[in-house]
Amino acid sequence: DEIARSGDVAEIFLDENGAEQALLDAAESHQLGPVWSSGITGTGQVIAILENGNVQQSNSYLNFYPFRLVSPNGDTDHATEVAAAAASYYSAAPGSGRGASILSVGVTTEQADAISGLAWATNPPYSAKIVNYSMAVCASGTMQLIDRGFDFWARQNNVLITASAGNDASYVCSPAIAYNVLGIGGFNNQNSGAWADDVMYQSSSWRNPYSANADREKPEVVAVGENLSIWGYNNIVVTNSKGTSLASPQVAGLGALMANANSELTTWPEASRAIIMASAVHNIEGSTRITQGVDIKDGTGAIVGDQAVAAAKTRADQNVACERSCWWGESLYGTYPGDTIR
Repeated sequence: DEIARSGDVAEIFLDENGAEQALLDAAESHQLGPVWSSGITGTGQVIAILENGNVQQSNSYLNFYPFRLVSPNGDTDHATEVAAAAASYYSAAPGSGRGASILSVGVTTEQADAISGLAWATNPPYSAKIVNYSMAVCASGTMQLIDRGFDFWARQNNVLITASAGNDASYVCSPAIAYNVLGIGGFNNQNSGAWADDVMYQSSSWRNPYSANADREKPEVVAVGENLSIWGYNNIVVTNSKGTSLASPQVAGLGALMANANSELTTWPEASRAIIMASAVHNIEGSTRITQGVDIKDGTGAIVGDQAVAAAKTRADQNVACERSCWWGESLYGTYPGDTIR
């Protein structure tokens, strides 16, 4: 009381709320805690980080695959942060697939080189089944060489590929507009695990690519892409990181969790894509469903990890003909009331 009455004191601040790591907030928004607590962390899965540069091997909180494709650009902070968003096991800022291993695939900015790197990573002897590409070729929504190449290898080698949508709030960039690639946008979770105040990351690209029948929706889903903390380059925590480059690998990490829960998904990337989209029941803005002719900024919504993994586990008997999807989503409920896969 005496301090408060002092004329030298203008205001008293109570130190009640501690600072929080934003990537943990991302995990809360994505409902990953229950998945990790169940023992599913992505162990045994490999995520190929295809980048204009290599992931820094001295990073203390990444599990590295014993081989890598060396880029002429050497190790880069961008590649390292992307890898950390996918699979860092740093406790205060974990990646979504925190138990997975990282295969660093270093290329250049040339589209043909990126396609060659994808082929290197997904063919024997490495045969990676999850690939993230957080670079972008932005060409006003028109298909590029890189889209065709990524589509080919995704189908040829049964690969789940995630790619960043871009950061110019315009047309989704390539190869995120490829047919067999999950395009990932970003949202701002306001540094909180609560859903009610979440908004789109202002720079996240969302305009749909050209199609004759106006029937293509990109991005497919979104993940936290703003105010992130990453254990990154030179073992330094990078704060307030943002961009769809960091949203995309979080979805790749979710793919690793799903494959950890059910190894059959390593040969069914189309099922992984469908499950990730169907379980994205966290609507950020606009319609809660995709409607032809309506350009939706958040696609089907933000990823929800516990729902996706629950669906991944629920595989129907392969000997029974499926009248509908053999992975069942009905009656799966998330942490928040009413969040049901339909």
